[in-house]
Amino acid sequence: MNFILEAVCVGLYSAVLFNLLFFFIKNEYILLFTLGFLKHFLSYYLHIQSFFCNHGYACKKLLNDNNISYIATNNNLTIESLLEGLWFLIAGSIIFMFIGKLKPFIVMFFIGFFTHILCEKMEIHKYFCKHNCQPFVQPFVQPFVKG
Repeated sequence: MNFILEAVCVGLYSAVLFNLLFFFIKNEYILLFTLGFLKHFLSYYLHIQSFFCNHGYACKKLLNDNNISYIATNNNLTIESLLEGLWFLIAGSIIFMFIGKLKPFIVMFFIGFFTHILCEKMEIHKYFCKHNCQPFVQPFVQPFVKG
């Protein structure tokens, strides 16, 4: 998948998650941190990270064996989620300081969009693929034989 298309999907995911959280969290700093944290944390449990392991631009280049399926591990999930929460807090605070609170849905889209591109360019996605994507081995199941 093209990383620009991935970035659009990440931007939409960030904006939709923001809209859901906005109903429950009114403090903008807590909202920004929670958004970044949950964006990464939930993507593991929604299997978005495993999808990225198998179809993401960085992972397809690095893990180029098409005969193997990969699954994301949660080895560093909490630390990575905390870091992403801090990143959203910092980036969102700076952006809102300069442009005000106009159209936060659009701002969250662009934070997610540009974060994805920045992670691609800084090879953070390559690191993720190398350390978080593990080959998935289908467990052998004995077929039921009627005796």
